[in-house]
Amino acid sequence: GSSGTLSFWVRSNVAWTSTTPAMLMDATTSATRPFYVMRNAGGALRFALADSAGTALVATTAAQTFGAAVWVHVAATWRLAAGAGQSTLRIYVNGALAASTPGTTNGGLDPSLASLFVGDNRSTATPSGATANSANGQIDELRVYNFELSAAEIGLDLVQTHPCAPPLHHLEIRHGSGSGVTCSPSTLTLVACQDAACATQYTGGVTGTLSASGAGMTVNWPAGAAFNIPAGSGSATADVQVTTAGSVVLGATAAAPTTSNATSCNFGSPGCTFSAADSGFVFDVPNHVADALQTVSVSALRKSDSAAVCVPAFASVSKAVTFSCAYTNPGSGTRPVRVGGAALNAGNNTAAACDAGGRAVTLTFNASGLSSATVQYADVGQMLLSARYAGSGASEAGLVMTGSDSFIAAPASFGFSATTAGPIKAGTAFGTIVTALNSNSVATPNFGRESTPQSATLAFTRAQPSGPGASNGLFTGSLGGFSAGVANASNLVWSEVGRADLTATLSGGNYLGSGLTATGTTGSAGAVGRFIPHHFDVTVAPACGSFSYAAQPFSVSVTAKNGLGTPGTTVNYDGSSATTPSFAQAVTLSDAPALGVGSFGSTGALAATLFTAGVASSGSPAYSYTTKLTPEKTLVVRATDTDAVSSSGYAEGATLLRSGRLRLSNAFGSEKTALVMTVQAQYWGGNAWVPSSADSCTLLPTASVVRNAYLDNKGAGTAAWSTSASGVVISGGSGTLTLTAPSPANTGSVDVALNLGATSTDQSCLAAHPASTGAAVPWLRSLQGSCAATFDRDPAARASFGIYAPETRKTMHVREIF
Repeated sequence: GSSGTLSFWVRSNVAWTSTTPAMLMDATTSATRPFYVMRNAGGALRFALADSAGTALVATTAAQTFGAAVWVHVAATWRLAAGAGQSTLRIYVNGALAASTPGTTNGGLDPSLASLFVGDNRSTATPSGATANSANGQIDELRVYNFELSAAEIGLDLVQTHPCAPPLHHLEIRHGSGSGVTCSPSTLTLVACQDAACATQYTGGVTGTLSASGAGMTVNWPAGAAFNIPAGSGSATADVQVTTAGSVVLGATAAAPTTSNATSCNFGSPGCTFSAADSGFVFDVPNHVADALQTVSVSALRKSDSAAVCVPAFASVSKAVTFSCAYTNPGSGTRPVRVGGAALNAGNNTAAACDAGGRAVTLTFNASGLSSATVQYADVGQMLLSARYAGSGASEAGLVMTGSDSFIAAPASFGFSATTAGPIKAGTAFGTIVTALNSNSVATPNFGRESTPQSATLAFTRAQPSGPGASNGLFTGSLGGFSAGVANASNLVWSEVGRADLTATLSGGNYLGSGLTATGTTGSAGAVGRFIPHHFDVTVAPACGSFSYAAQPFSVSVTAKNGLGTPGTTVNYDGSSATTPSFAQAVTLSDAPALGVGSFGSTGALAATLFTAGVASSGSPAYSYTTKLTPEKTLVVRATDTDAVSSSGYAEGATLLRSGRLRLSNAFGSEKTALVMTVQAQYWGGNAWVPSSADSCTLLPTASVVRNAYLDNKGAGTAAWSTSASGVVISGGSGTLTLTAPSPANTGSVDVALNLGATSTDQSCLAAHPASTGAAVPWLRSLQGSCAATFDRDPAARASFGIYAPETRKTMHVREIF
């Protein structure tokens, strides 16, 4: 595109001052049409590109003296625009501007460019002035933008960091309860951990051996004790069967790679103690999203009297089984597990915590000793669900059956609330509240209370505008910690204009190793915003050098800015076809502070369609004085749009404003030579009209000179002779109008006027008004001469041929009497 940025870190294997140059980035396909970033021999960085006509533009920094193996941040930006000196390349080193080169291009990047090669030449067509050598180092954190980043935005790239993935920290053995029955294998999950909390799994692949130890205990590994966690996965399963009632200590040893940290377990006290009984309840509550109904099979099993196999402990009977729940991670909570709809606490209260007594739930077992129950937990975290039955009657004297299982309930989604309402100023902080929700969209207060507090990551997506001119801008900010399942974000900032959506995603994407994740969004149609500019910057180019005449159009440029600093232009504030929909607004110009002597009138309205990529330029604003006899003022121009975005307090251009007029003086001379009439530009100085010596901009074409009736030496009209006129060029406040000598030579006079308007009829005080072409400088009209009028007039004077000019007569004697 016509603008963009390459932002990256580079670590050279040699000192930058090495005599060997290095190519860092290259997209060149033709040697004469470059696009590359390289380090020159001696350490200077060079950035070169070509426009679509093949015109090259190059920026080069001073020599950089970094040593080998030093990480250096480099950013190269480009902005191409048609016109002399309107294109600019910039190079930043460690966030500081190191080179800025303006130039002239046709505004379009060379279309022959192809994919960007990182660290070497793109092809054998080495660009002119470049090198065929590779980067000879490392490049990281490469970002390619389709717009020109500001220095502040590059600074944000500079400070962003991402930690390198750590090696294998330890192994963790996981089981739902840490208990089983002697007659059936139990499935263990072996997890490779990158950190002490095992919040992130190591996926490099691990091999090793499982173990179980306990005095007098017999343990069987149905598939063998060796394990293999394949590369790309962070876990594997293995079956273990403790065939003797009692407890063993499980262990795991990593062979490749090894780890110096001890194996941990998510069950048992102490450590990795696994217990087996000859009878009990076996059930498995799957990991699930909070408050989602789970139907769980419950088996009542016992060891056969004749073999190490399981047989039903109950058959075709209903039993009141007491279920209880306990908090594992986090270690406490405020809501109970519900089994069969009953809350597992003494009061059967869904708003109260689990308690040790639990709740009796009647289960009906079939002939195979199998029953089912529903399980729900409205909060999040790792929970332990336990079942216990104590025999009743003589036939069950001394019978105690237990069983337990651990499960994880994850948030179902994240909800947004209290998001700052639009309009929001670009580059200023806005906020939102994110709540971890269960499957019924109710807050989960334990989210964020885990041993390693869980959180969510915010993402920001531009929804509007779209189109080739739309920019994603730069988004910064994050959520604070969760408390009672709720987190606040008050430091969110977007650098652009438009509408957007926020998305919250579970950090790490895996809640407590369950494999479950959660996400939530504010919407998909631009629910956040509207974002508007923070302010405008206004520049003014006076119409006449150092000043403007009142009512004379001057040039003004209005730039929509964010609140992040220079340059900070909000390119989405655009009224052109490059973006849809348009987020530019109509802008009104005013005098700030108010002069109280005039107004812009209709010329102070800038249409939204004038804005292109955040900038509107116009040469039509004109400030008119109410009264012609108004002394000069300094006009400061303020821009304000329909959202009340203003340039107040920011850059506001100014122009000296003068009430002006043109004065045409009578002339006298010989009928045999050309006659010169004096034209003077004047402005009202407060007490009188004074020369406007700074005026070197006024130009009157010959066609605007009006020549009225020709009078002979007796004052009678005649068509017997003629004369022609020149145009008028004002320089230093003065100019001349030259009339050729009458043809044929004759004495007499001609009345002359200057048509300063825009029509073919002048507004002078002459008796007749031959057709002419207006010079379109009506601001230089004024009430002058002996002609009575209620409006400004064009200047007029008489040129007399055949008499001496009064100032050239020889004076013999003058006497004044008072």
